[in-house]
Amino acid sequence: MCKMCEENPCKEMESCQGCGIQICFDVTEGDDIVRPAYVTASGDLYCDRCGKQHDRDEDREIEDESAYFEGMD
Repeated sequence: MCKMCEENPCKEMESCQGCGIQICFDVTEGDDIVRPAYVTASGDLYCDRCGKQHDRDEDREIEDESAYFEGMD
Protein backbone atom coordinates (compact mmCIF):
# COMPACT_ATOMS: atom_id res chain seq x y z
CA MET A 1 0.00 0.00 0.00
CA CYS A 2 1.14 3.51 -0.77
CA LYS A 3 1.68 6.33 1.69
CA MET A 4 -1.80 7.73 0.96
CA CYS A 5 -3.39 4.40 1.95
CA GLU A 6 -1.22 4.05 5.05
CA GLU A 7 -2.12 7.58 6.22
CA ASN A 8 -5.84 6.91 5.89
CA PRO A 9 -7.21 6.53 9.46
CA CYS A 10 -9.05 3.33 8.46
CA LYS A 11 -5.89 1.97 6.75
CA GLU A 12 -7.99 1.42 3.64
CA MET A 13 -7.63 2.57 0.07
CA GLU A 14 -9.21 5.82 -1.02
CA SER A 15 -12.03 5.83 -3.55
CA CYS A 16 -12.17 7.61 -6.89
CA GLN A 17 -14.47 10.61 -6.68
CA GLY A 18 -15.65 9.91 -10.23
CA CYS A 19 -16.59 6.22 -10.19
CA GLY A 20 -16.01 5.06 -6.61
CA ILE A 21 -13.44 2.37 -7.45
CA GLN A 22 -10.62 1.89 -4.92
CA ILE A 23 -7.36 3.65 -5.84
CA CYS A 24 -3.74 3.35 -4.77
CA PHE A 25 -0.50 4.84 -6.08
CA ASP A 26 1.27 1.46 -5.75
CA VAL A 27 -1.15 -0.24 -8.16
CA THR A 28 0.32 -0.31 -11.67
CA GLU A 29 -2.42 -2.15 -13.57
CA GLY A 30 -6.07 -1.82 -12.75
CA ASP A 31 -9.10 -4.06 -12.81
CA ASP A 32 -12.77 -3.68 -11.82
CA ILE A 33 -11.92 -3.39 -8.11
CA VAL A 34 -8.68 -1.37 -7.83
CA ARG A 35 -7.15 1.18 -10.23
CA PRO A 36 -3.97 3.25 -10.12
CA ALA A 37 -4.45 6.63 -8.45
CA TYR A 38 -4.18 9.70 -10.70
CA VAL A 39 -3.80 13.36 -9.79
CA THR A 40 -5.27 15.72 -12.39
CA ALA A 41 -3.64 18.91 -13.61
CA SER A 42 -5.92 20.81 -11.24
CA GLY A 43 -4.81 18.63 -8.30
CA ASP A 44 -7.90 16.44 -7.91
CA LEU A 45 -7.57 12.75 -7.04
CA TYR A 46 -9.21 10.14 -9.30
CA CYS A 47 -8.56 6.68 -10.67
CA ASP A 48 -6.43 6.70 -13.83
CA ARG A 49 -9.45 6.36 -16.14
CA CYS A 50 -11.57 9.12 -14.60
CA GLY A 51 -8.57 11.40 -14.04
CA LYS A 52 -7.39 11.23 -17.63
CA GLN A 53 -10.95 11.88 -18.85
CA HIS A 54 -11.24 14.82 -16.45
CA ASP A 55 -8.01 16.33 -17.83
CA ARG A 56 -9.20 15.83 -21.44
CA ASP A 57 -12.56 17.46 -20.66
CA GLU A 58 -10.87 20.38 -18.93
CA ASP A 59 -8.49 20.88 -21.87
CA ARG A 60 -11.43 20.79 -24.27
CA GLU A 61 -13.24 23.48 -22.24
CA ILE A 62 -10.17 25.72 -22.33
CA GLU A 63 -9.86 25.25 -26.09
CA ASP A 64 -13.57 26.04 -26.56
CA GLU A 65 -13.27 29.20 -24.45
CA SER A 66 -10.18 30.29 -26.38
CA ALA A 67 -11.95 29.76 -29.70
CA TYR A 68 -14.93 31.77 -28.44
CA PHE A 69 -12.80 34.74 -27.41
CA GLU A 70 -10.74 34.58 -30.62
CA GLY A 71 -13.97 34.94 -32.58
CA MET A 72 -14.72 38.18 -30.75
CA ASP A 73 -11.73 40.01 -32.24
